[in-house]
Amino acid sequence: MDNWEIKQDETADDYGYRLYKNKPLYGLNNQDIGEILNSVLNVSYGESAHRKYFTPYIKGFDDGYEKALNDNKGKKEFNSLTPKSHISKLKELIPEYNVTKRQMQIERMQLSKLNRELMPALALAEDRRFVLEDNEYEINFPSYCYEPIIDLSDNKIIVQITDWHIGYVINNCKGNYYDYSIANKRVELLIEEVKKKALLYNVNHIYVANTGDMVEHVYMRKNQSQFCEFGLLKQIDKAEDLISKLIVSLAEVAVIEYNSLAGNHDRASGDKKESLKGDNANVTINKDIRNNVELAQLKNEDLYRIVIHDYDEMQDEFFFIVNGETHKFIHGDGKKGNANQLIQSEMSMDDAQYHLWKGHHHNFNIISENNGRYIISGGSLSGFNDYSTAFGCSTIASQIIAVIDKDGKFEEIKDVNLQIV
Repeated sequence: MDNWEIKQDETADDYGYRLYKNKPLYGLNNQDIGEILNSVLNVSYGESAHRKYFTPYIKGFDDGYEKALNDNKGKKEFNSLTPKSHISKLKELIPEYNVTKRQMQIERMQLSKLNRELMPALALAEDRRFVLEDNEYEINFPSYCYEPIIDLSDNKIIVQITDWHIGYVINNCKGNYYDYSIANKRVELLIEEVKKKALLYNVNHIYVANTGDMVEHVYMRKNQSQFCEFGLLKQIDKAEDLISKLIVSLAEVAVIEYNSLAGNHDRASGDKKESLKGDNANVTINKDIRNNVELAQLKNEDLYRIVIHDYDEMQDEFFFIVNGETHKFIHGDGKKGNANQLIQSEMSMDDAQYHLWKGHHHNFNIISENNGRYIISGGSLSGFNDYSTAFGCSTIASQIIAVIDKDGKFEEIKDVNLQIV
């Protein structure tokens, strides 16, 4: 048995104290100990929660022990029970071969952790392979997707989808609840509302703009995993299903053009300082949606009603030109300054004039800028939670539908209330 493994009849508190007390000897860091305690004790606390519970006891013990030695001998024999150098202390305490043995144990722990993280990915990949094999590697879309629309109407619709945070669980934050089943119902309601507007304004061409944060992630915050319904890989899979459902359902009434970008929650790394360009959930989501369309067209048929725009893995913005007017879409994370400063900054970089759409803040807002331009901020599918209310944002779950007339002007901008589900 490894020295750091729990001993027979050892209590949870005694075990935790021992791990933190002897972590230099065992070659463990705080993250290792947090994972070990979660696994052995069958809990899912953040590393800091364990550390804050156990280390005050360790410090009190050390201080008391040192005081006793000083009182007994009249002088301070040492500064701390914690060694200044882990390696030098290890070499003092155990033979060299034990250092090598411990390194092998650490490597086994790392391999075991990697295997646990890899299993969901392998399971999803196998599921997809079986589905494709059963369908003889064909993706079947409803028959209407293959039927061209001959006379495109003058009016157009832009649907902004943003901040879905698939995988997140909200349990009664001021009456708001959210999980995947609720997200699915809210998307269905959004589909109904878009179809109503398409019928009202005689629209058969719809632009779907995804401005990011389609998944919640699981490690963006220390305790985030405790509020997640499932892991990141499954979040990506579920988000893709819901986006595809939206696109295919709306194709019943219109030609659909879809483009997307990543938000800060979409980044593959849990580190908020890491760049989200090129390494984010949207790369996978967009690629799978595009692959499905291409597989459907292997039957030598055109999906006349679904257009998936080319996606540059490094892109953090995209444009739609709708009836002569340009619309730019960004996520909004890291963008500072007031609305006028923001749009002037963006347009100066692009040397162009446009309406600016963004997400990220979970707050529906429209600001009119010079020359009739708008800065449009979308709400979220999840609705408000403890984090958003902390900074004064408690807007309802919503998404935006905008109707554009033949001259490119806004006929209507509606913040669709999805909180009723």
